[in-house]
Amino acid sequence: LAVIGPNINGTVPLLSDYFRQVCHNYTYDCIEIPLNAIRRKIPKAAVNWAQGCYVTDINRSGYAEAVKVATQSDAIVFIAGLNQSVETEGLDRYNITLPGVQTELIQLLKNLTQGLNKPFILVLINGGTVSVRWAKDHVDAVLEAWYPGQMGGAALADILFGDFSPAGRLPVTIYPEDYPLQV
Repeated sequence: LAVIGPNINGTVPLLSDYFRQVCHNYTYDCIEIPLNAIRRKIPKAAVNWAQGCYVTDINRSGYAEAVKVATQSDAIVFIAGLNQSVETEGLDRYNITLPGVQTELIQLLKNLTQGLNKPFILVLINGGTVSVRWAKDHVDAVLEAWYPGQMGGAALADILFGDFSPAGRLPVTIYPEDYPLQV
């Protein structure tokens, strides 16, 4: 399994803006990151990982490792989204697409693995809606996790491996990326 994306190792992005003391020692070490939760779910399987890119940066230096990990694996889970540097109280986004080069990397990996019969799952960790029009039409599944909270890593792993099946209803409308320009 390949686990790729800017939010695979994040603890704070799971929590959103509305949290105080999380762990008893005033750290975040009691929060299981998505990558470790996935590894815990399938301890005997090879879990290859690469960050690939950062949430907002346009640095592409991680692409080669992400491509290597994706081509060596039977399935791909890409954990993308936002964090508090992009959206928070008093900080609005200028558009509703994934920031940085996340979409570009998703497209690159999906196109490289096209025809290889590798399931590609996109997980979104964000607070406000994110338009993923291209991914919606090209990846096998999109899981909108929002900011899932302290147990978010474990919850994502439960959903990805079928231990829990969410209802599949969105509480909001997710508009295409050009919608804000039309209003």
